[in-house]
Amino acid sequence: MSRTLLAVHPGSIGDVLLARQALRALRGGYPAHALGLIVRRDVGALLQACHETDRCFPLEGSALSGLLGGVESTPPDLSQWLRACDLAVCWMDDPGGVHTTLAAFGVAHAVIQSASGEMTGIHQADHLLRTLEGIVQLKTAESRLMLPDAIKEEGRASLQAHGLAGNRFVIVHPGSGSPHKCIAPSILATVVDGLRLRGISVVLAIGPADEARARDVLALCSTAPLPVRGQDLDRMAGILAHASMFIGHDSGLTHLAAALAVPTLALFGPTDAGRWAPRGACATVLPGSPCRCEGWEAVKACADKPCLRIASDRILSVCDERLFAAASSQGALDRL
Repeated sequence: MSRTLLAVHPGSIGDVLLARQALRALRGGYPAHALGLIVRRDVGALLQACHETDRCFPLEGSALSGLLGGVESTPPDLSQWLRACDLAVCWMDDPGGVHTTLAAFGVAHAVIQSASGEMTGIHQADHLLRTLEGIVQLKTAESRLMLPDAIKEEGRASLQAHGLAGNRFVIVHPGSGSPHKCIAPSILATVVDGLRLRGISVVLAIGPADEARARDVLALCSTAPLPVRGQDLDRMAGILAHASMFIGHDSGLTHLAAALAVPTLALFGPTDAGRWAPRGACATVLPGSPCRCEGWEAVKACADKPCLRIASDRILSVCDERLFAAASSQGALDRL
């Protein structure tokens, strides 16, 4: 077995995707090593399929609990990985006994640091990258997540099944990890209707936690968008890869769309876009009024949420710009 590296990030999809720059710096600094990740199963499988990592140890299994519990609690596949490990990077708020376990396996170097330390003026992707300062070269160019052809074809097949193959379409995601980060359904419905009036098909991406908000949006649309439900992360990535644009909130899907270099409009309210916005030239962040709340409890108690009052005409104006730019670029390519 080759020498290995290990990274641990127990966060959500968007949080893990913001670690891609740091993960690429690790791979660049140790090109002969294999990189393993302890992350959520879905995002780990996607990153492995896209060759961003060599191995995934799912959080949903016993990898993290074993690492916290000691050598005897660590599952065999992870134990074998750690015995060949030269560097472990753990982005954890509560590392417990991880350092002791890593030392017992003979890991030469361990970096254990909170993924969400209290900071101002620095983006989360840069914070994660800086945890590797003095270990690897920190200058890494941002680049898209490269989906394998098989995943893109699965997405195309799903679109064909929904009657969308070959059509220009925009994906709208009505939800996020918290309802307190989402604009009013009436605004999204007006945006959907505006896009339909422009002759653009609209797909409403609906995850398990989005049903209530999706029902509210669908009930307010003059012409209902196409609802797409029950897609795993790989299939959703394949669908996103064919979209003309994506509109969403501070959510994992928004970060995924931006990572895939899909023109992405991120609607931000109470969360700090300077720290949590998706990265990349394809991503546009559109906020409401500055948030006046101090702390998340105040955000949850806030009834008006002026920070999420983002006018539909502002959203549609950005859509017009991005869709026109994309169409112009495609037209130029077609003329070559």
